Amino acid sequence: MKLFDVFHLLQTDLKEMDHEIEVSGLTSDSRKVKQGYLFIAIAGFENDGHKYIEEAIKNGAIAVIGEKRLLLSVPYIQVRNSRKTLGKLASIFYSHPSKKHRLIGITGTNGKTTTAYLIHHLLKEAGFSCGMIGTVENKINNHTKKAKNTTPDAVEIQSLLDESMDDFIILEISSHALHQHRTEGLQLDIAVFTNLTHDHMDYHHTIEEYYNEKKKIFSLLKEEGVGLVNIEDTWGEKIAREQVHHKIKTIGTAGDYDLQLTVKDARYQLKLTSVESESIVAESPLPGKHNLYNTAIAIAACLEAGISKEVITQGLKNFRGVPGRWEKFHNRKGAVFIIDYAHTEDALRYLLQTAKENSAKKIYMVFGFRGKRDKSKRVKMVKVASTYCQQFILTSDDINGESKSVVEEELYHLIPPYNNGEVMMDRTLAIKTMWEKGGSGDWVFIIGKGSENYQDIFHLQTKNDIETIHYLIECEKDEGC
Repeated sequence: MKLFDVFHLLQTDLKEMDHEIEVSGLTSDSRKVKQGYLFIAIAGFENDGHKYIEEAIKNGAIAVIGEKRLLLSVPYIQVRNSRKTLGKLASIFYSHPSKKHRLIGITGTNGKTTTAYLIHHLLKEAGFSCGMIGTVENKINNHTKKAKNTTPDAVEIQSLLDESMDDFIILEISSHALHQHRTEGLQLDIAVFTNLTHDHMDYHHTIEEYYNEKKKIFSLLKEEGVGLVNIEDTWGEKIAREQVHHKIKTIGTAGDYDLQLTVKDARYQLKLTSVESESIVAESPLPGKHNLYNTAIAIAACLEAGISKEVITQGLKNFRGVPGRWEKFHNRKGAVFIIDYAHTEDALRYLLQTAKENSAKKIYMVFGFRGKRDKSKRVKMVKVASTYCQQFILTSDDINGESKSVVEEELYHLIPPYNNGEVMMDRTLAIKTMWEKGGSGDWVFIIGKGSENYQDIFHLQTKNDIETIHYLIECEKDEGC
């Protein structure tokens, strides 16, 4: 990409510029700038990239883009929105790489990761090479890397798409990514909306703002692209009613929908019927009513991708699950332990209802809340825990730079008026407490982090919830630790 072309694209005229100057890279992180890079200064929520312009120039930036009026030693372009400009330029720099793949984007409060893994598995079963960019990990060309965010920044997304030789790419797309224009330049073949519930109010402030960001996923669809919407969700119904894209297909259980979902068994079996009366009967590989919807929408996406009904039904039978989502373990006494990422009131209720449907004798839970994040959902989540659980422990999730004593005090304030809850700030000891308490027929949920690593160092010095459980299993084998 020529620097002159960048200025021309942004309608900035520099007549004396050498038309042959090449941009060797672009970034919004001054620490990543190398010789020949274009630096885009972004006014972030905690740091203002304009403060690091001189550092970027010292590191080799040949030009800078920002939102403020500045006079610099290198060419500078002032734009209205640096984030949007970065997304647009990233797509151009990598020659619009989304065009060489079939892209499936998934958004929603709950179910993004499970739905993404289901689609990924079924596409692989059909013989396609398939990449995935999401919350847990990024899979490109059969290589896996741990993910930092649900949706990476615009440059990383376009770089991964450029690197990938996969037939399909599945992207989990967060509301933050849509609002911050990280998805600028993407062209989706299929856009999926799972649901929308109370979350991220620390960022979006109102549920309507949150919804308005989520529905932007449909603006990324190609002209011939298809949107899939769970119509059972109130906000999904609103999307369909507003006709945000000319080709939206709805999925629901009771109405005149494009894909009619019939739950043939209270827990596991479903039937999906199109308006042409073509049907597919399959078993959800994961328990719970919420996973019936995840499975149904994954099936719908695969049908749109041209996968046969036979491959889908057979593929679901050997689906092995998702890291950190409904991962099941047992202690020596026969208690069932479930590790899951659930972090909303609805997600919590789905899990606990599933335990009751499976005749759990007693239900216990360990969960916490992240510092500097949405505090408005906490009271409702604690109420759900108290309603379903024999006992629950509020513990540390990630304090995100907040004072540990402040976080602990906030947790203690959530316990009254419930007499079945307590606070234990060391997450590993809280898990150990429930490990020792859980008996035959009991279910114990360890919620909120899934496969994510701890930020803090705890007593057992394990890296994450899964490693903590494995440590406790080994302790039982060794007759105690």
